Amino acid sequence: MIEPILEIQNGTFSYEKGENAICHLDVKIHKGEKIAVVGNNGAGKSTFFLSLNGVLCLEEGNLFYRGERITKQRESLRNLRRHVGMVFQDPDQQMIASTVAGEISFGLFNLGMQETAVREEVGKVMEEAGLTALADRPPHLLSGGEKKRVSIADIVAMNPEVILLDEPTSGLDCQHICIFREQMEKLHQQDVTLLISTHDMDFVWEWADRVLVFCGGEIIADDTSEHIFAQEEILWRAALGKPILYEVANLLELQPYPKSLEQFQKAYLEERCASGGEI
Repeated sequence: MIEPILEIQNGTFSYEKGENAICHLDVKIHKGEKIAVVGNNGAGKSTFFLSLNGVLCLEEGNLFYRGERITKQRESLRNLRRHVGMVFQDPDQQMIASTVAGEISFGLFNLGMQETAVREEVGKVMEEAGLTALADRPPHLLSGGEKKRVSIADIVAMNPEVILLDEPTSGLDCQHICIFREQMEKLHQQDVTLLISTHDMDFVWEWADRVLVFCGGEIIADDTSEHIFAQEEILWRAALGKPILYEVANLLELQPYPKSLEQFQKAYLEERCASGGEI
């Protein structure tokens, strides 16, 4: 059996001795997976991410990175965060440098990279993210969407093995959502493991290989998007809607389910031709 990159066993955490934010989680995450993490507000998604990154230490249970149990020791947490990067929902929680270029280069210098190599890597990441023109701008003067793009580039530059993205497309316009999707596809092709928390079910349908559904601090479903969106009770408990393409494909009885507009158009034309209908 293939060893997971990350694993939580019986993971529980609560804030200030209140109700559990996450409760008895058991989940394994493998290399190269594209996982959508969904659920209503307060379901435990952000706490789950903070636990995977070691920002929060589990009160009960254990976290493992490549089979090694993560402890509260500084070296153990540092090794985890070197390989598991997190993009926060609020970019201001992540930024500390005086310029965009400085922000993206900060982590690379901490890894001990030489200045020439850092400049080359930062330049490449900024170009891919459409940030080159903002290189010398102070992050606190950027728009919300621009800050979000910088916070994503900040983590991508570190070349982690796993990236956790908490609501990464909030505040982005259509153009930069497209850029973001292209970035995610490039990272997937590089075998980076991606976990994205989102309320955008159309994105989940098109992008995710696997969906974790949170409700009340627990994972109530862990399956493919096809199986998740076919379960009305799960959708009701987690306050989830259905993707547009999924609903239209159901109405037209298209199988297999198309995951993109291009696939839908192809499937629809094939169905019309097979039934002898006009196109």
